[in-house]
Amino acid sequence: MKEFEQWRICHKLKTVVDVNLLKQIYNDLMAECWADMQGILDSKAYIHCYLYYDLKGWTPDRILSKFTLRKIYNGIKGYNDSSEATYDALEKYIKTWTYDTGWMMWFYGGEENMKSGDPESYQNIYKFIPNQKTLKKYEDVVNKIKEQIEDELEGQISTLMFTLLPPGSQLDWHKDSGLSGRLHIVIENDGTTPSMIFKNNGKIIPLPAVQGDTYFANINVPHCVPRSYAPRLHLVGCVYDPKIQDDDTRHQEIGESEQTWADWKKDLGV
Repeated sequence: MKEFEQWRICHKLKTVVDVNLLKQIYNDLMAECWADMQGILDSKAYIHCYLYYDLKGWTPDRILSKFTLRKIYNGIKGYNDSSEATYDALEKYIKTWTYDTGWMMWFYGGEENMKSGDPESYQNIYKFIPNQKTLKKYEDVVNKIKEQIEDELEGQISTLMFTLLPPGSQLDWHKDSGLSGRLHIVIENDGTTPSMIFKNNGKIIPLPAVQGDTYFANINVPHCVPRSYAPRLHLVGCVYDPKIQDDDTRHQEIGESEQTWADWKKDLGV
């Protein structure tokens, strides 16, 4: 598995799929979701649309089960909350829709149900998970990317998803766990705002990726996505080392302590 030197925040890769084709695929997949999203879509939003997944529980008979929804919700929280409150959240902070093409979920994350420590820190998170019948027509595109990861990084992909941050949205400082790194194909951005910002070895390092760039990011060090002035659309692949796969991944790892994200950022010095 290709590793990161201590100082490195990413590896630059070649782009193996045309980004205009990826944008078309994204628009096709999301076409029927937008009408249901409009009523609760605001500037603090983060939209996921899956192009590939191979995860336990993501089957037609289990995808909307309380167990699966709570597992996804806990992943968003950044720690495994086993309390009954996570079941109560299904009524208050989670909504779901079912289509012929798949399932959409909405998760709210704010001070009252996450460890933000900041009333201004909240987010609306949408996940559209197409069913396998819908995704079958994109297998050739997925296979090109999977082959690149296997050949160039000696890794494998567990999920491949489009991520959209609307203008005005951002991702606050965090770090991820359970992954070797993350593939990013930049489909659309404002051309000037850094794609990501890292803090590594005490230094703040912006990554000025632009449309058409592909990179493999070191997400195990603290990083954020600054507020953009145009839609920021990436195709993102979660990459793991098949020899040491960790099934318990967190896209925002805060742990079991009572520390909040506000405390964590203060300790980080950002």
